[in-house]
This record gives sequence, structure tokens and C-alpha cells, in this order.
Amino acid sequence: MQSDSPSEPDGLERLPQEIWDMFIEQLCHDCTALRACTLTCKAWRRTSRRLLWQKLEVSPDCNGRPGIPPSLCFLLAEYPEIAQLVFILSVHLTFRQLPWLSRFNNLKELTIKGCWNTSRNPAHSAIPEGFQMLAVTKIELLFCGFPSSASVDRLLACFPSVSCLYLIDVAPNIEHALEGALPFAPIALPHLRRLEFLGKRLVPSLSRIVLSAGDALKHLTVWNLPGMAALSEARMDISQNTCLEELKVGFGMDASREGWGDSVAALLAQLSVSHTALLRVELYASVCPSHRHDLQARVWNDLGPLLGHQLCRILDELPRVTLVFGLTGWHIKPLAHEARTTLARHLSRRCPGLGAHAQRLRFKCNADDDDCALLA
Repeated sequence: MQSDSPSEPDGLERLPQEIWDMFIEQLCHDCTALRACTLTCKAWRRTSRRLLWQKLEVSPDCNGRPGIPPSLCFLLAEYPEIAQLVFILSVHLTFRQLPWLSRFNNLKELTIKGCWNTSRNPAHSAIPEGFQMLAVTKIELLFCGFPSSASVDRLLACFPSVSCLYLIDVAPNIEHALEGALPFAPIALPHLRRLEFLGKRLVPSLSRIVLSAGDALKHLTVWNLPGMAALSEARMDISQNTCLEELKVGFGMDASREGWGDSVAALLAQLSVSHTALLRVELYASVCPSHRHDLQARVWNDLGPLLGHQLCRILDELPRVTLVFGLTGWHIKPLAHEARTTLARHLSRRCPGLGAHAQRLRFKCNADDDDCALLA
């Protein structure tokens, strides 16, 4: 029979509720223990239940299809107060199921994996007009099968308070027949401080997100960009993000190809003396698969006059900035020494004045590695 108090049979007096709460807080990562505590007594139930439901991960069905398990729907319908305990939610949803999230009024962090728009009709009636979740401040979106970047805009408009956004397009590089069938929804993300973006097809959305963030944006990471041609077409512009503190860009192009430096130079040209908060710029180029095991391969081609000019300008105008060059790709560590010496040779030839900024020019083999001096 369930007891109303955590007292022992020997007559031990009940401890203050704050003490029991401190004990239960130590079990915050042990779901099995928390479930047992919810069934022990009323004094333990409230705290253990709160900890048990504060982070909820909803997996797809056995076939990997996104959706909401019927058992969870039944539980939340029977006990709607449980949804108010969830602060962190990870879920696989279709576009039409997004309004289901509205029951989580206290949600702060949201991860949507495999977000598909299953409708062949470009009309986005699945999201009710005016649907918003104002409490959500951190979102991670893994997109699969979206028909256009307008779908992304429509979705982001539902989360105007977001401060951290991770936008990842994991769908294959294929064209979609519905591209451009829907007008873009206005995006307003005035609180966005950190943006991490990966994908080629959603560059137009990236441009609008960066523009809407304005001075709020402090950390920008962009991976797998197809080059400045796509950014120019999408009007990618970071010149207005004058409070940027960190910029990381990975270009989806081979650094051994002629003219690779022009794409990087076009991006750096958007930085000016107004970016006084900027401390670090990291630029990554990919290594062609055929070069990864060939130590004699030319890892870096000549960076060109445009990039050389921009490097000198930035280091002169922004004395707090550290510039880091890096490579991306699997199994490229054997190329690290050659890559660094080759790039240093090109820089010294194109920009002999960079020697005065040697401490602010760095090199790293991978984004997760420690950097080292480039002009050693």
C-alpha cells in the first residue's frame, strides 16, 4: 500500500521536503530510479515526476517513419499536466503534425528530426495561421524532403524567440518539382545569437535568417556552401551583422582547384571596420577524395590576388581578429603538414606583409583539432 510519507517504520521523523528534493535531484539522469520514486510516496512524487519528464525524446516507429506514438497521445490526453513538465523535446514529425507541439507550453529546447512535408500540395495548410511557440529559445531542425526553402521560412516564423538555431539539411542533393511554388513567409528572429547551418539547397533561407537576426547574431557557422555563386544569387550578406564575434565557413569546393580563393574573398569583403566585436574567422576548404591519400598531391592551389588583398585588409582594419585556415574531409591528417606549408608559401608570395600578423594567422587540419601557427 502506498504511503503518504517517507517515514520509516521505526518512527523516524519526516525530513523537510527540501531535503528530500535534494536527494531526488541527484537522480536526475537515472530514469529507472525516478520512475520508482514517483511510485514511492506523495512527498517524492512531484520532484521525481518533474525530473522524469523535463527531457522527452520521442523515437520514430519500427519502420523509421516520423510520427507520434499512440501511447504517448493517450497519456497526454489522460494527464495533460505532463506536457507542462517538458522543457526539452526531441521528436520525429511530419509537417502536418507540427501543431501537436502546441500542448507543450513550457518548452524551451526543441529538436525535430526527419521533418518531412508529405503533402504534394504546396499549400501549407498544415500549420495554422498565427501558430507560434514563444517560449522556445533553442531549435535543432534536421530537414528531409522539404520541397523548398519557403517551407523552412514558414516553419521558423513559428519560433520568433529562438536564440540558438541549428539548421541541417540531410536530404540528397536533388531537385524538387515544388521549388518556388509557395511565397516566402517573413522571418523575424530578433533574438538569434547563434546559427549553425549545413546544406546546399537551403542557402536562400540562410540569407533571410542572417538578415533577420541583424545585430543580435554573434556566432555564425556555415558548412558545405557550394561557393559564392550560390551566395550571390541568394543575396547572402553579413555586412549588417556587425556584432558578430565568431564566423566559421566551410566551402563545399576543392581547395586544389584554380580560383577557390575568389569565393572566400567575396565573403570576407563583407566584413568591415564596423565589425568591431569580431574575434575569430575560420575558413575551411574540402579536400578532393582522390587527394586524401596522396601526399604528393597539390592540396592548395594559388589563393589569388583577391583573397590576398582581403586578408591583408581584415588583419589591418580589425586588430582583434584571428584568421584560421583549415581542411575538411575524412582521413586528411597525413596531408596536414603539406597543406600548411603549401598555403604558407602561397600567402608569403601573394601577401609578404602578412608576416607582421603571423600570430593572428592560424591553421588546423580539422574543425575539432587545435590550431597552430600558419606562418611558422
